[in-house]
Amino acid sequence: MMVYHKIAAWVFTLFVLTLSALILFSAGAAAQQGGNSTAAQEVERIDSNTVIVNSTFNEETGTATVVLESDIPQQVTVTDAGAFSVGGSVERRTVRLQPRERVTVTLQVTEVNGRVGLGIETRSRLYAHIIEVPNHLFTTDPGWGTVRLVGFGSGLGVFGAVVAEVFRRKFWQKDNVRKVA
Repeated sequence: MMVYHKIAAWVFTLFVLTLSALILFSAGAAAQQGGNSTAAQEVERIDSNTVIVNSTFNEETGTATVVLESDIPQQVTVTDAGAFSVGGSVERRTVRLQPRERVTVTLQVTEVNGRVGLGIETRSRLYAHIIEVPNHLFTTDPGWGTVRLVGFGSGLGVFGAVVAEVFRRKFWQKDNVRKVA
């Protein structure tokens, strides 16, 4: 009988310590995330003269937008890479880039397996650029609040399962106890 109380006390202590650590660490990480940090904008290099500054996909309109920049004057063609998977006519736009000038190209694209793709052709390279379609698991971007909620729910579930098992063994299996005299 005393063993079950020790087990229950140990499990409860472990649960409280885990929950406390989770709350403390997630609050610290949220405070760090809320700071005034400015990350350098990463660019994706197509060739030695051309970079992709930014790209997005608008699910409502079915359009992809890409921002390009070049070190030299050149002509660039942007195509819907997903259209090659389904066949038929392929949407494309040709633009003229001037040195260090950012040009935005928007075009109707075809979604294939949760992604859309753009083919970007410069004078020296044909480049495939993939844009991930947003995941609809969360209605908003998951943040530390979501992580804390999931951690708390998981800990509570494990704690509940352990307590249920302790009570099951203590109270509901009295028939299987053999006394040795």
